[in-house]
Amino acid sequence: VLPQVRRLLWLPVRRSVTLPGFGEYPSQRGGEGVEFVEVSEAPAGHARRVNWKATAKHGKLMVNLFSEERSATVLLVLEVPSRRLLGDRTDALVDALVEAAASIAAYLHRRGHRVSLLVVGGYRDWVKPSFGKSHLLRILSSLASAHVLPYKQVVDYEEVAARVAPFLTPLGSLVIIVSSFVDADGWAVSRALRRRGFSVLHVAVNPFSTAGLGRSSERLAQVWLRGLVKRARGVSLWVWMSPRASSGFAVVRQVA
Repeated sequence: VLPQVRRLLWLPVRRSVTLPGFGEYPSQRGGEGVEFVEVSEAPAGHARRVNWKATAKHGKLMVNLFSEERSATVLLVLEVPSRRLLGDRTDALVDALVEAAASIAAYLHRRGHRVSLLVVGGYRDWVKPSFGKSHLLRILSSLASAHVLPYKQVVDYEEVAARVAPFLTPLGSLVIIVSSFVDADGWAVSRALRRRGFSVLHVAVNPFSTAGLGRSSERLAQVWLRGLVKRARGVSLWVWMSPRASSGFAVVRQVA
């Protein structure tokens, strides 16, 4: 079963590294672009994208102008936690992390970005970068298989990130890490990627929102958030907010 996808309204995606796209996807190539700007009088010899209503109104040839939009290369990293903190309740946290990662992947797909996936945490899985609906399904299928192993593997996550990330996306591109940032693994991956020159965006999922601890969950979440802000000095940290049941939308809130 594919993970549930929430509609994300906005996420800060920097287009510092771009690659050519295919078909209707935006790219770094010069041209007329794809993002509508305004209606203007057509230059001499220019008759493409004619706005016939504006032409009839003004009595001269009018065209739609578009600005060029660049397609970013983005690596999405999902850090699967261990059972050390929540025990048997960790599976619910993994589901929340997968939902956040799937929603971000769908958001990037809708905007024509080139997306790759890396899953770390006890085991490793990755999906090479590409475009299109079939590629999004490959990412969702990989996320659907995310799980917590019954044992802890001896894995150096900094080494995994340092070796695999350049294989999946060019140096200097954007990396989005989805994690609860409770274990040291998520921060270790972040440090390794930032040292190699990647731009890292941290999306934190509250580990206690799905723990079923009653009133204690809110107090624990406040302690967790204060710890996040303290450790995230100088980096871009966003918190994944619980979606509104009536609309199905999800939002991220910047905290550092």
